[in-house]
Amino acid sequence: MSVLRVGIIGAGGIASGVHIPNYLNSGYEVEIVAIADVIVELAQQVAEQFTIPYVFSSYKEMLENVELDAASVCIPNKFHAQATIAALEAGCHVL
Repeated sequence: MSVLRVGIIGAGGIASGVHIPNYLNSGYEVEIVAIADVIVELAQQVAEQFTIPYVFSSYKEMLENVELDAASVCIPNKFHAQATIAALEAGCHVL
């Protein structure tokens, strides 16, 4: 199995406390390649904590600029549809 390249949409507690640690501890070859959040400072903090190379202030910008296999949607539920559709249109699997 090749490395699964994941982008994180949202840098809040669900991303840093659940999604990212579980990807990294899953036993599978997962690389968190990018993270996006409208609060870019928060995304930068999480990127530093987990050594994530790319930080964006917009998930659309992330999806346009980084080759991803999957996107992990970690934003409030009311924004899930927009982010999910954008990730699917970019050719990503969505979690």
